[in-house]
Amino acid sequence: LLEHWGPLFAVPGLVFVNLQYGDCEAELRTAEERFGVTIHRWADLDLKDDFDGAAALTANLDLVISPAMSAGELAGALGVPVWRFGTRDWTQLGTGVRPWFPTMRLFQPRPGEGLETALVQMAKLLRATASPRGRGGTPAGGAAGAGDGETADPDPDRLLEQAVAAHRAGSFAVAAHLYERVLAHRPRDPVALHLSGLLAHQTGAPERGEARIAAAVAAAPEYATAHISLGNVRLALGRAGAAAAGFRTALALQPGNAAALTNLGNALDALERSGAAVPLHRRATAADPDLAEAYDNLGAALARLGRWGEAERAHAQALRRAPALEAGWVNLSVALRRLGRPDAAERAGRRALALAPALADGMANRGRLLREMGDDGAAALWCGRALAAEPGHAAAAFNAGVLDLTAGRLAQGWEGYDRRFDTRDLTSAARRPAVPLWTGGDLSGRRLLVWREQGIGDELMFAQRLPQLIARAGREGGRIVVECDPRFVPLFARSFPQATVRAIPVTPAEPVPDVDCHVPIGSLSRHLDASLAGFAGLEPALRADPAAVDGWRRRLAGLGEGLRVGIAWRSGQLDPDRMPDYTRIEDWRPVLTLPEIIPVNLQYGDCGAELAAAREAFGRAPHAFPDLDLRDDLDGTAALMSALDLVIAPATSTGELAAALGLPVWRLARTGDWTMLGTAVRPWFPSMRLFRTGPGQRVADLLPTVAAELARPGRAIG
Repeated sequence: LLEHWGPLFAVPGLVFVNLQYGDCEAELRTAEERFGVTIHRWADLDLKDDFDGAAALTANLDLVISPAMSAGELAGALGVPVWRFGTRDWTQLGTGVRPWFPTMRLFQPRPGEGLETALVQMAKLLRATASPRGRGGTPAGGAAGAGDGETADPDPDRLLEQAVAAHRAGSFAVAAHLYERVLAHRPRDPVALHLSGLLAHQTGAPERGEARIAAAVAAAPEYATAHISLGNVRLALGRAGAAAAGFRTALALQPGNAAALTNLGNALDALERSGAAVPLHRRATAADPDLAEAYDNLGAALARLGRWGEAERAHAQALRRAPALEAGWVNLSVALRRLGRPDAAERAGRRALALAPALADGMANRGRLLREMGDDGAAALWCGRALAAEPGHAAAAFNAGVLDLTAGRLAQGWEGYDRRFDTRDLTSAARRPAVPLWTGGDLSGRRLLVWREQGIGDELMFAQRLPQLIARAGREGGRIVVECDPRFVPLFARSFPQATVRAIPVTPAEPVPDVDCHVPIGSLSRHLDASLAGFAGLEPALRADPAAVDGWRRRLAGLGEGLRVGIAWRSGQLDPDRMPDYTRIEDWRPVLTLPEIIPVNLQYGDCGAELAAAREAFGRAPHAFPDLDLRDDLDGTAALMSALDLVIAPATSTGELAAALGLPVWRLARTGDWTMLGTAVRPWFPSMRLFRTGPGQRVADLLPTVAAELARPGRAIG
């Protein structure tokens, strides 16, 4: 009955929508009057007979709560998170879930309890879900809390018991009041200080929480659990070094403490020492094989090292021990996505949202997955939901920014894109000099450091804006310092003589003593001119060594007459989730068998076996020059490219380098490339032509079209 829903109606921040079919208006009005809530419903929707309309409404909800009835089944069939309350039944097939519906979570009262106890449990969980929560590693150890009520009993021990009970029950306001009453009697009580500090952190006041817990360990230096909690709070505040010190203190007191071990691993992970974090997490799993958080944290550390297969197994181990660990499902979803298993990733992501419908990490993860699957509309919806649940959520803001850039909404797109270094994937790659971040201000008398980011293909694309920045600095009396991949130093130094060019240091944390401000190269478009007009008139940014180019022209002349076409077919980093973007050498038969072209190998790395296979299969292969290291001698590679008539490549750094030199490039790409900025071209590279996949096509399916275009009389190359 609706009269039992009082605990749910009392949860703040919820919007209630009616899915009860049939004549229920009197019940709804009674509940609204009794509990002071609004239950939204639409008279023009027949929830009993218009299943399609009911499905459309349900699909737009974040969560459905229902007993064993068709409204819940419909939501489960749609993949909407469902909380079902009721008794066990055969449809669970002997499990603790309902295998038919991966997004459904069951709330079942114990023998002797009524269904209203399940409603109370759901209300408590919704309150906890809506409370502030961190991201990244899952803290382990410390205390948590829960019971209502206040007593006139002045005995501090009794008050503390009541406070802990209220904390555990989720009655945070009651618990906070009772902790204060304990501390009024015993100001240095370490347990009350510790737990009240933990409560302050849990309810959005981490600085106050840190001060309280620090007072607890000062009062009781041997209190290992408080040292762990203090470390967790400091880690959440971004003070990983201080957090690590707290965890080490706890380990000095209790060397085998699994929570301290895995949380120290989290701190080292935050300090960009994931390699050192992994053995700590493994020690934690050995010390306490049932500590699910330790396995989850191990997976997160392995993920940061790019060891996605191991990460998936670690997250799966965590979830076997704690199937309700929502962060574990999010992390598993990320690992599965990176392993090229989008369907499994989506199922894991849905499970996370079934457990915690208001979890911003889960919503943002779903948005990212949908974006990569090409459903930009749904992706934008989920990113928006994540930002509504947690304003400023970095991954959601970044993905929303990429979606905006894809759609051509550049001003807001660049703003969201600038959150990239706050995301888990890129935070360890950020350069953070001890000088202000440049946001587009006057450069008069200032030395601005521009540092590289992401892969070398990204670096080449973003470098197209460097000439504009250098020209502006010259007009305003400033100087530009460019830090680039060491392989680009000769090429960039020749191309940007008015700038100081040097190799980026081995570690991003290395200090920079001779600059006044800094900016990542990918942010230049936002601060120079965020509109498409800023790309108008872009010229090739790079210039190869003229003498080396002449040398290559002479060598290539010896290959005979024909169109000299440079070819690359894949990236050097073949993560499973990137495989659809690339081709195999055997896919190139239509191109390599054209008699009118002279194919030249531009594929870097160890590709000798692939070239031999092409020669065996087609009777010819791209001409290779063993004396040129296409991977590490990028200045020499630029010279070779500059002697060619055309470069054909998928989305790799090879094509980006050729385009940055102003050479004709035919790029094989999937649709939905954000770097097109809402246009039909890539504004960064005027000399690039795009061949894009259609529905259901692989990039390799474009090669017959490319071959036909090469063979077409009078075809245009540029």
